[in-house]
Amino acid sequence: MRRPTVFDFALLVVLGAIWGSAFLSIKVAVGGVTPFTLAATRVVIAAAAMLLYLALVGCRLPSLRGGEAGSVWPLAMATAVLNTAVPFVLISWGQQYIDSSLAAILMGAGPLMALVLGHAFTHDERATVPKIVGLALGFAGVLTVIGVDALGGLGSNVLGQLAVVAASFSYVTSGLLSRRLTARLPSDVSATAVLCGGVVLTVPLALLFERPWALTPSGLELGAVVYLGLVATALASLVRYRIIANCGFSFMSQVSYLIPVFGALFGWLLLGETLTAAALIALAMILVGINLTRLDPARLVSQLRG
Repeated sequence: MRRPTVFDFALLVVLGAIWGSAFLSIKVAVGGVTPFTLAATRVVIAAAAMLLYLALVGCRLPSLRGGEAGSVWPLAMATAVLNTAVPFVLISWGQQYIDSSLAAILMGAGPLMALVLGHAFTHDERATVPKIVGLALGFAGVLTVIGVDALGGLGSNVLGQLAVVAASFSYVTSGLLSRRLTARLPSDVSATAVLCGGVVLTVPLALLFERPWALTPSGLELGAVVYLGLVATALASLVRYRIIANCGFSFMSQVSYLIPVFGALFGWLLLGETLTAAALIALAMILVGINLTRLDPARLVSQLRG
């Protein structure tokens, strides 16, 4: 793992933009596609796209037999559980009881959790003063774009809030497992293996709890589903795992700060919603905060002394 470069920083912003646009696509898709079926379909599309990509670049998934299977596939399946099945269910259930703005703030706890886990369970993602200050500034940026008033609901509907926090923790934990997976496999292969695991998990759920064959989505809704599969899941997974492999999961987790900002930007561009000065200030705060986490304290001290 290495220190994040400007290119890694750009990839993180791209990932935030992709996942920020996903919220608009989900709003469109759920008009004609039920939740479990939407989750399963986007994962199936993403896995198929990634398998095609691997074939084009001359890579392959690890074998399902032998020692390779025993060491890699259980880890990939565990990552798929924590990255797809658990958070999809918890967020969907939790948001029945709490506002989306409060949910976004609670999900913003993810990078802070990642910092703690990275410090506790890795030797090269230790907590530093610049990281702590940067993450705090990023979280303040999330509060700025969403509004501190959203915290007014904190303390009521506690189970719904705990579900969202647990979903955030699940995402962070999946990032820790993804880091171990990318240490054994190339990042592209890791992303594909996890998506294939997601197919095994989500398709039975859709068939068990819903009736996908009875749905009649419109062309626009189908287009949103395809976008979610190809861009918001396949391409996003490709970028996500590359960032984790190169810079660690705590750096990647800061994408949680960028998602609500890009959600506001896309709402302004595509839906004619008002873009407030708070959103632009929040974006600046978040970008500065992420830049702070890239600082090497030892190098900074040596430069100041020199």
